[in-house]
Amino acid sequence: MEENLIHLMLNGGANIAFGLFLYMQNKELQKRADDREAKQDQKEQDLRDRYDRVIADMQLREDTIRRELVSEINELERKVTTLETKIEHIFKIVDEIKARFVTVR
Repeated sequence: MEENLIHLMLNGGANIAFGLFLYMQNKELQKRADDREAKQDQKEQDLRDRYDRVIADMQLREDTIRRELVSEINELERKVTTLETKIEHIFKIVDEIKARFVTVR
């Protein structure tokens, strides 16, 4: 194959030499374009990975905050229930005291 190309270049004249020049130039431009495209694809993938990490971090923070809020709300509900029980007990004691004063008079 190379012998045929060399033979064509030597015997073919200027048109063949110019055609080979254009062919080689086209191959080089195609290689550059492919390299540039691969580099751009890598940059895009890096950005996607970065954004995916940021989104995952934000979701993790959101889940942590949500769990903390649920825990705090449950604790508050428990405290309110305990407070209600204590208040009911206080009302019973106050009613008993009232009943003693009413019966004493």
